[in-house]
Amino acid sequence: MRFRLVLMLITIIVLLSGCNEQELDVNQVMKDSKIQYEYIIHTKEIPERNLALVFYKQQEMYGLGLLEKKNSWKWLVGSTKPIEELEMSMVYNNLDQKAPMAFGVINNLSIDSVKIEIKGEKKIAEIIETPDEKRLWYVLFDEPQNPPIEVYGYDKNGEIVFSTAS
Repeated sequence: MRFRLVLMLITIIVLLSGCNEQELDVNQVMKDSKIQYEYIIHTKEIPERNLALVFYKQQEMYGLGLLEKKNSWKWLVGSTKPIEELEMSMVYNNLDQKAPMAFGVINNLSIDSVKIEIKGEKKIAEIIETPDEKRLWYVLFDEPQNPPIEVYGYDKNGEIVFSTAS
């Protein structure tokens, strides 16, 4: 009998401790924050900072939002980027100094990978496929950056086919 009681107590403690972890529901956070959007493209949790990035489509723009988890997930700040027909675009955003990043849209179909260079350091961008057959890219930084940020697009053979470098 005592064994069952201890086992039941341990089970209850385990179940209750799991209740403290609130799962990220991006749609609910955006609804609560009155953010208008057509659909969510991609979500990237950054657990070491208690943050999450959300990429979304809003009319003729792509949006980027920063969510923060304290007791629950909350919308902190957002930014939108018009959909342009440039080969590749780039926007830098400090996102409230908590998740500085560069991101953009890839329209050049020969671009297979993207790298950015800042202060002599190169970083490889993550590329996201969108439901409307576009591609977004982004790079997160540990701390805010200052220009210039050079962006390079590479084809499948590793050749530069796009560059913002002068």
